[in-house]
Amino acid sequence: MVKKLISALGLCLLGAFLFTNCPNPAMQQIDPKTTYSVRVFPPPQHGSITLSQERVQQGTNVFVYVNPDPGYVLLDGSLISQSEIDGNPSGIPKDGEKYQLSITQYNVAVTASFVPKVPGTYTVSVDPSLTHGKMYAYPLAAPSGTPVRLVLLPDAGYDLVPGSLTLEDGTPVSEVLPFGFTLPSRDVTVIVQFEEKGYEALLASADKYLNVGEYDTAASFYKEAYKKNQTDPKTILYSTFAELGGLLIDPDVRSTLSMTAGYEASFNAPGTIDGWMCDTEYVAAGGGTWYSNWPGVTYDTAAENKNPPLYVHTTHTTEDVVFPQISLRGSNFVTPFGDFHISQQKATRQKFFNILFWSLIASNPNGFNGLLEKVNRYVFGAQFEAIAARAASFPANARVPLNNRLKERFGLEDIYGSGPTEIGKAELDYIFANLRAVKAIFEYLTVYDWAIDLRPWLTSEIHVDDGLDQILHKIFSQAASNDKHKEYWKTPSTVANILPFKNSFLHVRDTKSMDRARVDFSKALQMANDSMAHWYGASSNFTAAAQAEHQWAKDGLAAAKTAFDGNGVFYFPKKLPKSEAGAVWPNEAAADYGLSVVEFFRPGALSLTNFFTTELGGRAPSLFKVKWYEDSSNSYAAVITDQYELVTASEPSGRDAIETNVNGTGNSAPYRIYSFEMNTAYIKQLFPKGFTQFGEKAPLYKVFPTIPLWPIRPTYFIGTNISALNLYYYYHWR
Repeated sequence: MVKKLISALGLCLLGAFLFTNCPNPAMQQIDPKTTYSVRVFPPPQHGSITLSQERVQQGTNVFVYVNPDPGYVLLDGSLISQSEIDGNPSGIPKDGEKYQLSITQYNVAVTASFVPKVPGTYTVSVDPSLTHGKMYAYPLAAPSGTPVRLVLLPDAGYDLVPGSLTLEDGTPVSEVLPFGFTLPSRDVTVIVQFEEKGYEALLASADKYLNVGEYDTAASFYKEAYKKNQTDPKTILYSTFAELGGLLIDPDVRSTLSMTAGYEASFNAPGTIDGWMCDTEYVAAGGGTWYSNWPGVTYDTAAENKNPPLYVHTTHTTEDVVFPQISLRGSNFVTPFGDFHISQQKATRQKFFNILFWSLIASNPNGFNGLLEKVNRYVFGAQFEAIAARAASFPANARVPLNNRLKERFGLEDIYGSGPTEIGKAELDYIFANLRAVKAIFEYLTVYDWAIDLRPWLTSEIHVDDGLDQILHKIFSQAASNDKHKEYWKTPSTVANILPFKNSFLHVRDTKSMDRARVDFSKALQMANDSMAHWYGASSNFTAAAQAEHQWAKDGLAAAKTAFDGNGVFYFPKKLPKSEAGAVWPNEAAADYGLSVVEFFRPGALSLTNFFTTELGGRAPSLFKVKWYEDSSNSYAAVITDQYELVTASEPSGRDAIETNVNGTGNSAPYRIYSFEMNTAYIKQLFPKGFTQFGEKAPLYKVFPTIPLWPIRPTYFIGTNISALNLYYYYHWR
């Protein structure tokens, strides 16, 4: 239900960040921003270039609009940007039918060349004297009879003068969105006028653009309408959504979402709200529609040269369609060991999150403190709180029609039913309850120190499907050989930066963040429970089926609030119940786990020395060897026994000791798996239910929950190579 109820904007924020933090008092003062100029120079002949912005921050996307003179077309490859520092020209890529330039850290000049058209085609130009807005067309040259799409981009507070959209000979162009006309057998110029609008007209324009999925333009109108009327519930609701969209495409937030951190690894966070919404439709040259490229949409290479190019849908789930496209190629950030590449497979939700995980690792080789600070400052800082305050101003009993485009886009019919739907404070509160909970998670994580050298994780041999045990095995197996990672392991100082227990990883860093986390968790739970009370109350707009299917969520939130308010124990299952009638949230007896609220919010709860038994005064984890054998009577299936022994300093005798791989059963099984021992005494304080196997001591593979990113992989070392012994060596002999 969470994914269904949160708007596109809130959902994208939640989906992009699986773990995170919030404002630190020392971080509230935002540094002065350096802005860079973007200009057209030298001015091209036989055409013009218009820029969406001319003074921008680093990380801003500037759209470049090309307007050839009648009879001319853009020369392929001639639209370039050139830094005024290094002077190296580079091509400007397309984003749909717009050209998009991402500003890094230099002033930039943009130019292009226009050449005469190809015989048999006709050109489309835009009136160069247009004021108070921009307009662009596509295609810019085509045979007669081709559908031409027009996109109008009025300045803030302005919109189309009715009847002013025409061709140069006075032929009217339909003002029904999407704007467009059929190309006649001549070169044409499109003319339009914009005028300043009042509140009612701005709101009507906003609705008009939202109805056809032009979200950026609609957002600009809702924002302007709110400036003129800050009490109308509809304006409050939709301008709040617009401001959330603006937050997503804010340069600082995009930089944080992109996780670049100064490196050449990038999560391509969209630069427009349309890009986040994923469902923009266009009229194709041959009729029908075509779609912007997104997960669940595959590029048709056979149609590559069509104008516009064609895209075709492939099968996807309703939830997966909101995942942003990931493209990651990092160069030399594992210097001096070359490039690291992450494949772009997203066949499953698990692979998507694996790639996201590796993107985080690749972009933050010194740990995550810097990333958390950026999230605190930019994603959940003053701008977010201002948007939350606007949402909170929505009148308690007001109801606003839910735009049908949004209702269909997020499949809300199964919750609200078919036909017109009204929403209000309950929906807004539920969206911000989820966002505030994410903010609280970031605040919670800020309590701890996440500084650690992650470069040994960046090996080209690590694959997106690897489990944690496979990854550790590769890292420590390679560390002993003459390979590209040997340099990281040959000095004590390097090892101390890399290995937890030898550094400050997960030590307490900021106790005040814990207080803020508790406050925001409390707010989030209160808001979510209030929303649930509405949806299950006398004035509910939920269908009976939706209430039956999501009763478990209501009960789960109520249980969380009760435990939180009373410093009690929150009981939860291994997996969330399915959204279906009859699904229930487990009580204490039926739950798999129970989390102590008091322990969880005690600074230092996540310290590694709490979770593992240690040696050398807490500077090294205890290592155990576990008996394992193949069952010849059952297709040689792996059998992991509950027999294990402590590895001591005298055993193994030297780094190269390897257990013999022989068959056996019971006591004759070889020790072929290595595992840390968990501090079950503390774990049972933090989790009063769920960690009681084998008494007070048990090896990792029996008690530690599977790492969520790789649910099919257990979290222990494979011991037939020397990877686990290498790790033991680095802790004890270095």
